Amino acid sequence: EEPIAVTLATGDVMEVSNYSAARALSSVGLTTGRQVRVSGYSSSADGGGGNWVFRDSSPGADNNGTILELDDGDGWLVRDFSGPVDLKWFGAKGDDATDDTTPVLAALTYAKANGYKLYISPGTYRKITGNEATALGIIAAASLADKDVLYGSYPITPASNILHELAKRKNFRIKTFS
Repeated sequence: EEPIAVTLATGDVMEVSNYSAARALSSVGLTTGRQVRVSGYSSSADGGGGNWVFRDSSPGADNNGTILELDDGDGWLVRDFSGPVDLKWFGAKGDDATDDTTPVLAALTYAKANGYKLYISPGTYRKITGNEATALGIIAAASLADKDVLYGSYPITPASNILHELAKRKNFRIKTFS
């Protein structure tokens, strides 16, 4: 889908259709604090839309959900929100067909690192394996309980994949051994 940027006569709010169109904005002529309304992640009303604010200094790395770096490299859009972080902001579709593993992990990582709760929009997120889902469930439960995880497994069992998934996510206070 070709990015389409449209400026509407709605005061100081610039409106664009999706993240691609938002990234395609030129920082030339934008001033810090300029509001941008993005209709959706990849299309209008897909749950990824929201209000953003332009910044001319880096607020951090582009995370594809709450910080978007403009393609010209001279500006960033920062999502203006309060409350929980939505999976759909990071591109999760929940349509029972798309592999949502990457956006789910990105949203979970951002929420955990910044002290936000995670909102799981209604949908069917099936494109992760049972072991990956188990690992994510362990992470979520430990995070909500504010507890460390110690997980051990014999390295050649079906549970090894749980061990491997947890070992990748030590930033969630997880220790693994085999």
